[in-house]
Amino acid sequence: MIEEYASKSLYEREEIYFRERIDLLKQCAKTGTLVRLAFQNDSYDMKPYGVIADEDRKYHYLTGISLPIRPRELTGTAPASPLPAANRSASNVTASVENVSDASESAILTSATATTPNVSGSESVNCNSSSESTVPASSAASSVSAAAREHITSVRISQILSVKSKSYRSGRLTKEQRKKIQQLIRTSGVPYISQPAPEEIIVRLTKEGVRKYRKMLHLRPTLIKSEDYEDYSIYHFFCTRLQARFYLFRLGGDTYVLQPKELREELRERFTAAAEAYQE
Repeated sequence: MIEEYASKSLYEREEIYFRERIDLLKQCAKTGTLVRLAFQNDSYDMKPYGVIADEDRKYHYLTGISLPIRPRELTGTAPASPLPAANRSASNVTASVENVSDASESAILTSATATTPNVSGSESVNCNSSSESTVPASSAASSVSAAAREHITSVRISQILSVKSKSYRSGRLTKEQRKKIQQLIRTSGVPYISQPAPEEIIVRLTKEGVRKYRKMLHLRPTLIKSEDYEDYSIYHFFCTRLQARFYLFRLGGDTYVLQPKELREELRERFTAAAEAYQE
């Protein structure tokens, strides 16, 4: 049995190990049930959209709209935050599941194929669910503030310490919200839907950089167009800056960011810090 488990892909092993958690989250997404997610140093509520694989089918991601825990619900919980920490360490702690009804497993959405959208940007989405009750005028200001802290989010299943279904408010997504999530999955990729809108990233690659790009498939950004010259190539990507930062840093000195300037300076600082760490 152990040999059979070890022979499976990382994605398949993750699905087996977190089966109970994945089944609960899929059921909550299907029924429009709010879930509370706890992490090592954080917790927040989410209106779940589904459990989706990244484009490389390496990891499972819970996607949906995150929202802060209401103050009266915070007793005994970790500090609330509407978004997962950017570099939260993964955990293999088994999920704690409560209020779970048996349900047959059904796929929420298959991994979407990346497309090249208009690089002019995207519109923001109203994350207020139409199923919520009317807010009294006296609390309108706090309501607007809470709504502004709702975000479309994705989080690795393995990063979640516990999952609990909650009934204090609806977890159902509107058609507009579901459409927006689907659009972000297509344009940004599941791991990056929490990030600012994708943009055009222009880089210069050496011949070796082009060779690495063709071989390094994991988290590889979507290519819009390329221009080949004698000693180098110019590549135009459409992705979030976070994805570009992760990927281009792995290319080392075989890449140079031409646009945007902020990303170029950020990578310059990271490469400089890396080089200084090895100076004696």
